[in-house]
Amino acid sequence: MFEKFLEYLKYEKHYSPLTIKAYQNDLEQFEHFLITDYGISAIVADSFKVRSWIVKLKNDGLKNKSIHRKASSVKSYYKFLLRIGELEVSPASKLALPKIESRLPDFVREKEIQYILSHLKEEIVDYESLMGYVVFLLLYATGMRRAELISLKTVDVDLESSVVKVLGKRNKERIIPIEGSVREELRIYVTAKEKENLNGLTFFVNFGGEKLTEKFVYQLVNNYLSVIPSLKKRSPHVLRHTFATQMLENGADLMAIKDILGHESLSSTQVYTQNTIEKLKQVYKSAHPRERKS
Repeated sequence: MFEKFLEYLKYEKHYSPLTIKAYQNDLEQFEHFLITDYGISAIVADSFKVRSWIVKLKNDGLKNKSIHRKASSVKSYYKFLLRIGELEVSPASKLALPKIESRLPDFVREKEIQYILSHLKEEIVDYESLMGYVVFLLLYATGMRRAELISLKTVDVDLESSVVKVLGKRNKERIIPIEGSVREELRIYVTAKEKENLNGLTFFVNFGGEKLTEKFVYQLVNNYLSVIPSLKKRSPHVLRHTFATQMLENGADLMAIKDILGHESLSSTQVYTQNTIEKLKQVYKSAHPRERKS
């Protein structure tokens, strides 16, 4: 019963297959709850039934952030039904949700990143170790998402113009500059690819000439970040957080960072300012005479 909505997400909203699958899973879980507990489908549910589902998710121990995501899927579905005239009122329009716990994005400090990059560079012995190093470097140097890096085409990397063209969420293109040492490391990688006859449509390929998988890139970054025991998360997205945080710390304009990251709204980028504020607080506590005495 969700086919029309999922097709809308695919063909009109241009959502990625993974995002569409997440919507589908949330809606099917919601539908299963309604059928099991009330013997009805989602299209005839009222606001009480929707709230009951939220309460169940909370009682099941689901984190508030996950509850918000699932509720967002349901709200979007009902908005679609309103749009096509199958509903007059959304039962989720005034849905109250539990407060999301405030949590700063995990990031890696500059000295730690430089240590990892230096170590990885010293360990380059073949094409695969070089490719792993450049994958890690580019994620950190550009802040691009894992899926964006995997889908990066060879023609999208313009070393002469020192830019990378990235296809982001909802098929929106953006240009990211690559300068200095990053550009030269990419040039070395391109030369190694040509030497191994691995030229293809995608910029990054394994030694068999195949496009990298999301699991491979996740595991690669996770392994490289494992040298930092204090780091709670070790995913590719941590490098995106690291890029944004370090750019802010070094005086970059917030709007420029927003454009490089491909954020739709400035509020998504502003979360990184909290990391820099926390760093200032730590510096103040360790350096101010009155704070050192207390």
